[in-house]
Amino acid sequence: MAGKQKFTDAEMIAAINAAEGNVSQAAKDLEVSRSALVKRKAALPEGALITDIGDFRVKRADVFADLQRQVLASITPDKLAKCSAQQLATIAAILYDKERLEHNLSTENVAHKMGDNLSDEDREFFMELQKKRTKALMEGVVYDD
Repeated sequence: MAGKQKFTDAEMIAAINAAEGNVSQAAKDLEVSRSALVKRKAALPEGALITDIGDFRVKRADVFADLQRQVLASITPDKLAKCSAQQLATIAAILYDKERLEHNLSTENVAHKMGDNLSDEDREFFMELQKKRTKALMEGVVYDD
């Protein structure tokens, strides 16, 4: 076997999957030592080696959550300081959306989308309702539709 050949995690996972979990065969296919493969395999995120698609579907959220944890853990103050304003804004926006999803809140203003599809009569009704609610809020009155 040729020693010290470099291989990516994706290549390793593919080789192990192709060998149906047989690490010795995967090492042979990658032309690396079995011990090198076992060491790299141990460093994989939990659930990264799933050969059954049904099993993957069950564990997918946990696999992705672990990968997210690794990515977030790799963000250092140094890396953030090197980000452009656009990159920082994108990071903040994505994290905000994901936080809202985790709290079961909307990530887009569906009321505006719904308003675009209303008839003129319905739009007028909802505008009146909004005026009544606004007036009640300004006057400190409890308003019940």
